[in-house]
Amino acid sequence: METMKKILIISLFTLLGLGTFAQAFTIDSSFAPNFNIRNSPNTSINNIVEASISKLLIQGNFRLLHNNAVKKGIFSVSSNGNVVSNFSVLNGFDFSNILIKINSNKFYFGVGSNNGKLIDSTGSDINLTWQTNFFKTVQCFQGTPYFYPDASSNFPNGSNINGLPCPIETLPDTFPGRHLIKVKPDGLWDSTFAAFPNYQPSGVIRYDSARLLVYGSPSQFTHYNGVRVNGLCRIFHDGSLDTTFSSFMADTNAFSAFVPQILDSTGKVFLTGRFFIHPFGSQYKTLARLNANGSLDFTFNTGSGPFSFGSNFYNTNTIVKTSDGGYLVGGHFNRYQGQVKNNIAKIDSFGNVEPQYFTSLGPDSAYNNGLPAVTKILKSKFGGYYVAGNFLKWDGQASQPIVKITGLNGGIPVGLNENSPRGKPSGKVSVFPNPTSGMITIESEAVPAAGRVEIRSVEVYGLMGTSIQFKLYPEFFEPNSKSIEGHNLNHSVSTKKSTINLTNFSKGVYFLKVELENGEVVTKKMVKQ
Repeated sequence: METMKKILIISLFTLLGLGTFAQAFTIDSSFAPNFNIRNSPNTSINNIVEASISKLLIQGNFRLLHNNAVKKGIFSVSSNGNVVSNFSVLNGFDFSNILIKINSNKFYFGVGSNNGKLIDSTGSDINLTWQTNFFKTVQCFQGTPYFYPDASSNFPNGSNINGLPCPIETLPDTFPGRHLIKVKPDGLWDSTFAAFPNYQPSGVIRYDSARLLVYGSPSQFTHYNGVRVNGLCRIFHDGSLDTTFSSFMADTNAFSAFVPQILDSTGKVFLTGRFFIHPFGSQYKTLARLNANGSLDFTFNTGSGPFSFGSNFYNTNTIVKTSDGGYLVGGHFNRYQGQVKNNIAKIDSFGNVEPQYFTSLGPDSAYNNGLPAVTKILKSKFGGYYVAGNFLKWDGQASQPIVKITGLNGGIPVGLNENSPRGKPSGKVSVFPNPTSGMITIESEAVPAAGRVEIRSVEVYGLMGTSIQFKLYPEFFEPNSKSIEGHNLNHSVSTKKSTINLTNFSKGVYFLKVELENGEVVTKKMVKQ
């Protein structure tokens, strides 16, 4: 039945002249790993860092034997997937939990709370004085630190056996510990940083050039400098609280974990993970977008997002922006807004799943615990996207837990935003506002030497949720539009401008097929908020 539906959909779009669905993302064969980490216990790649145009650093849980050398928890490959032999990090464990790029030749590498150090692009330890000072400054360091360009940093600091923040040693004195510490470039304590969280945060990330986001468990990290924050706050570089940002995280004792992510300069914040947020009470959310003041962005779909059929465990781990203004989302799920999606999905700018992407199995298996996941999607500065996790197959074929995918046609069927081949194009069409909350205007634009080409007909098609809706909507044209004559858009009626009311339409992506009087057909993509 599902196969017949897909055939019908494709046939309809072919008849409309919109083409068939494009397979927008394909495996980039130029990245062909010559390594094998599939046999490591609990194999997982947790982070990928582009050190340069020709070198990647890969970090996670694995042991790699290469040229009689063992690489544990981190190794380097070239952009074509070949292991870089001269990269080696001294690490006594088969795992690592963090890798941060400070600059092109300086990285922070961490394993638990007993191995944190600076390395260069060959993996060699650097600045051992920093490491000695750092272990005294942040004795119980845990979580994700933030590094400034000058290599000073902010580190979450845990508690000692008495439940108090581990003390800060700056010889010859010892100072009371804090749960968030600023470390100078030499590894010593920066006492001017006035931060007093009531509990150890999970991490710190950059918000903009003047501020940071601090995040943690909403039920434990509840206050910052005496102000209620429920696991999320924005601070200035001196440690003071930015009171223009208010947390909407729900304080609950149930499992709730999230990571904030900043993807562009709009000031909005994405939350990935599995968490509770007001006003949804005890309903788990796996992806949300916050406005710049911390409030929930209701223009972004926070409805039935990623979930797992047959399992109580589901979450998102990673999100990156795509060239068409949408996003790639990765995590542990096999459904996304009702669509079958295995751990990776493409959504539009308003959070609506775009079902034409990732229609095959994708990352569909893992090691023996049966919980495949995408843990990291990295948009390469040099083209394409790296996708990594603990999967061991891609589309049913054996795979290393990292692939590179490439290609994006804008998230629409082939042929959209192109004139039909029924003659030399001489007219253009604009649709505004786009996105819209209700009313839209369709207008033919004047073209030099051709004058203004009038509109003969307009058809509206939907691409939403579980199916593509194919229907003509003449009743939504406003009465003052000339195009409504006889309520039949197939009549030869001309106008330079038409308005359509989409107020009662569901949020999502729609297509407008506009036929001009010269026979051209122009198709436009639009978004209903």
